[in-house]
Amino acid sequence: MARLEALLATSACLVLPALLLLLLPPARRALHRLRARPAARVRLWGPRLPGAHKWLGGALDARHTAILGVPSNAEHVIRLDLRTGDTTLLPGPKMVSRYKWLRGVRAEDGTVFCIPACADGVLRISAEGDVAIIGAGKLPKGEWMWHGGQLGRDGMIYAIPANADRVLRIDPSRNEVALIGPVLHHGVRSKWYGGITANDGSIWGMPYNAPSALKITPPASAGVAEAQIVEVGEFPLGGWKWHGGTRRGLPPRTKRSQDESKLRVVALGWSQVALLGAELEVMQGKYKWGGATTDHNGIVWAIPSDADVPLRIVPSTGEVGVVADGVIASAIGPEWKNKWQGGVLGADGDVYCIPCDAQQVLAIHTESGTVSLLGNLPAGKKKFQGGALAPDGTIWGLPESCEHILRITPPLRKRTHN
Repeated sequence: MARLEALLATSACLVLPALLLLLLPPARRALHRLRARPAARVRLWGPRLPGAHKWLGGALDARHTAILGVPSNAEHVIRLDLRTGDTTLLPGPKMVSRYKWLRGVRAEDGTVFCIPACADGVLRISAEGDVAIIGAGKLPKGEWMWHGGQLGRDGMIYAIPANADRVLRIDPSRNEVALIGPVLHHGVRSKWYGGITANDGSIWGMPYNAPSALKITPPASAGVAEAQIVEVGEFPLGGWKWHGGTRRGLPPRTKRSQDESKLRVVALGWSQVALLGAELEVMQGKYKWGGATTDHNGIVWAIPSDADVPLRIVPSTGEVGVVADGVIASAIGPEWKNKWQGGVLGADGDVYCIPCDAQQVLAIHTESGTVSLLGNLPAGKKKFQGGALAPDGTIWGLPESCEHILRITPPLRKRTHN
């Protein structure tokens, strides 16, 4: 009898907290689960890779088993095996200039083309790992000419003009390059940053200093017609307005404001633009948020760069707000600049922000709407730019100026729904 009473008492002790947990609001239940599970592991990985501004972005290879790092100041392409973490410098022409290419786009045949920033040609990385430069001398010389690009439905790659006057088209089947469309705001610098493909196949450039969004509509198939290039919407010229974005259903794309004391978010429809959300009082200055990630529920989380807190955007309702966490905001501090750039949605449902000047990874816990700082990385600026999710759930970051690769191992956890 005494043993039975002890068993009942133990069961009550176990059941009562569980019942109390069910009585909590969903956000509090999510926070309780968050505190109960292990944190992601953050560490540096691989051999020492000295140098500053080595690689700026990357692209998955043809088999989706490796990341190919886009050379900025580095002399070679780096290949990071997502299964083993091994790195290889691909042989090819020695490239010694600075800030050569920015971002890479994979063509239909698995070839990766790197978008020229300060180079006068396009870097081509074949599916077999052969590296070559195409179009050298055929493009105008300059600095930060194009900023990112996308693969069109016609099989062509379209690069977004930043300081360049025209759209760059890359033909992967012929290894040819061409400038297409009208001259766009000659003399205006940093016009558009980043390109995003809509559900209808159009490609949108985000207005950074340009007075409108850029819309590129490729033909349905190659050789049918030229791509149509138009500008959509009206905004003030200049102002460092929006820096990249992310696509999410309807409305298909949402962007983060850079240099407005009263923040607004812009959503781009198929052929129109609109501002979302009420105006929010936020910090002055540029580069508030750098990159954004959409979670499993369709909520967009903008990554804090100079801002102290992430930005939460609900496209379905137009709701826009900051994730106010006084402890974290105090820890990262407004005096820190360029803290994180880009984020990756982990298999556990959290968003992991990639450190640029920050010394820790910022984890955005999407269920609870809270954040935490993870790891302890060495001091230094512009450590990493963006990350990639491996099939096993590991998140990898290629080094810009850090001397090692970043490896984030989120806890293995299935998402729960409230």
